[in-house]
Amino acid sequence: ELAQVLHTGPFHLALRTAFSVRGLPLQRVQHHLAHRGVKVGVTSLSYWQQGARRPQRPESLRAVKALEEVLGLPVNSLLGLLDDGVSRPDPDRPPARSYRSLTDSSGAVERLLAGIESPADGGLHTVGHQERVRIGPGRQMRYRDSRHVVRAHRDGIDRYLAVYIGDPGCDPG
Repeated sequence: ELAQVLHTGPFHLALRTAFSVRGLPLQRVQHHLAHRGVKVGVTSLSYWQQGARRPQRPESLRAVKALEEVLGLPVNSLLGLLDDGVSRPDPDRPPARSYRSLTDSSGAVERLLAGIESPADGGLHTVGHQERVRIGPGRQMRYRDSRHVVRAHRDGIDRYLAVYIGDPGCDPG
């Protein structure tokens, strides 16, 4: 799980998972960082792992680099998740899949998406995602509610595009 989230992100989830896997409370993490000459508050660490704040200032980025050492993580595994989208992509990380690659081969969705200008990854990070599903007596899906909380990771992003492709014969509602 840790290796996966270090590869896919987002940053806050990777950090929270690393804290959990290593079994280190925030106060111990702060203590280990202080021994490396890095001052960071427990509140900042908490905000970072909750996704309420992202380290951006140079001293915060130094703290993230030190966190990788303290938590025994690969070099740049956390820093790479803080990429602002302007710097070069990580060659070891597969590119984001386009919306078009997730659709069926009939071309219907392709035609609808053709006129929408959007970055391949949507320019968004998922902060939270909740699914509620009701299954009927015949084991078919009766109801689905999907809620996404997203945060733009670059300027100019003004929408979240959702495409739902149900089973054949489903009622699109």
